Amino acid sequence: MWVWRPKMENISPNDGTIRSASTTQYSLKEVSMHSHYSSCWITIRNKIYDITDYLAEHPGGAEIILEFAGYDATSAFFDKGHSREAIKTLEKYCIGELTLDDRLYAEIFPATSRCSS
Repeated sequence: MWVWRPKMENISPNDGTIRSASTTQYSLKEVSMHSHYSSCWITIRNKIYDITDYLAEHPGGAEIILEFAGYDATSAFFDKGHSREAIKTLEKYCIGELTLDDRLYAEIFPATSRCSS
């Protein structure tokens, strides 16, 4: 009997889910280079978001996001109590995940979602 087995490099050691082979991974150093208004990346639970085009639309203003540009914004995002709609909007800007060595959390957020980068 034939059984499909995914390649080991496509299995996340943190949560056991299968990653898409096309998911782009970036280091924290790479993320940190995008810390300004013209190129603004943040990480939330190991996922990376290029929110440059969203800065002007953010209801709380661009300044609050720019405080976390190039860094992990997980605590700030969840402490503010963002709605499900905000989370859905955020997913549109997902460009990849942190490399395994740079992951700050045990799982990707949300655990069942992967970037379509």
